[in-house]
Amino acid sequence: MTKPSIWTVKVPEFIERRDAGAIVIDLRTPEEILSGKIDDAREMNCYDADFGGKIAKLDISWSYLLYCRSGNRSKQVLDAMGSFGFHDVHDLAGGIGEWMRLGNRVR
Repeated sequence: MTKPSIWTVKVPEFIERRDAGAIVIDLRTPEEILSGKIDDAREMNCYDADFGGKIAKLDISWSYLLYCRSGNRSKQVLDAMGSFGFHDVHDLAGGIGEWMRLGNRVR
């Protein structure tokens, strides 16, 4: 069994992992997403009542990248996913704010 890969990454590693096929998940509210999101990100509002059920439906063998506005919510979800047995999950340091600050596109 391989060692779990669960930690916070900076924008360059986030891009590298995304380009390698990791699934990107935007944890923000629908209102926050109106200001833009990373291309191809799945929307999973972490405040939804059924959020835990949505996480439980994800395949733990896949690679995931999480982000929110500033990195606080995604860090909490990252830790939870690690305790649920996910093996390859990373969150974006500084959230979408850092993503945009470095000049990366949102749609």
